[in-house]
Amino acid sequence: MRKFLPALILNKHRIAQIFLVVLALNGAESSALPLNDVQTPASEVESVQEAIPTQSEGTFDNPTQSNDENQSRVKFPKKAMTWTSLNSSRSADQQHTYALVGSDIATNPYIGDEVITQSLPILCINKANLPRPTSIPNPSQTPGGAWRGTWSGGYIGLTNPIQGSMLTSRSIADAICTKNFGAGYRMAEFHDGDASLWSGWDFWGEVVSSPRSLLGNKRRFWVSINDQPANPWP
Repeated sequence: MRKFLPALILNKHRIAQIFLVVLALNGAESSALPLNDVQTPASEVESVQEAIPTQSEGTFDNPTQSNDENQSRVKFPKKAMTWTSLNSSRSADQQHTYALVGSDIATNPYIGDEVITQSLPILCINKANLPRPTSIPNPSQTPGGAWRGTWSGGYIGLTNPIQGSMLTSRSIADAICTKNFGAGYRMAEFHDGDASLWSGWDFWGEVVSSPRSLLGNKRRFWVSINDQPANPWP
């Protein structure tokens, strides 16, 4: 055991010397070698550079922007409001069909509920001042004061499905209705119920022959709204 002691002491001295040299190098400023004097093989430099993703590749978010700002750069598809058929009724002589069209749990009249990349029919209306049928229920007032189930006084029908992104303005949507049903028809609007009441959310109308049937509660269709950004157009 004793014969290994001098070697152990020598090693301790050697370790101490190395430690002092490291401290000296770290503390030296004027005598330190410039970085460009350290010769790194070019192949190693190239491999490191290739491994570092650049900002232009879209790998990093901008650290100077907040998380909200970064999220705002993500472009989500625009949505538009849709309605569905809620109820129907026939006249006493069975010659006329009426439909209650309006919002349901899926409808969002504030920001829209269906992406405009989808193809849906347009609800068209001709406000012809038709008399209110006796076969439809009386309207009701919501706790918020709006009237639901009012009579629109108009003819209503559905076009063939059209991609929402094609409806770049109200005039284009109205023109499609006119082309399908004739003069006086336009795209139906959220408030097209009884104009003498604070109507909204739905309305009754007389169903006309159209490319797509209004009857049934599973079909959805585009409807415009005047006071919210929930239309297909910008």
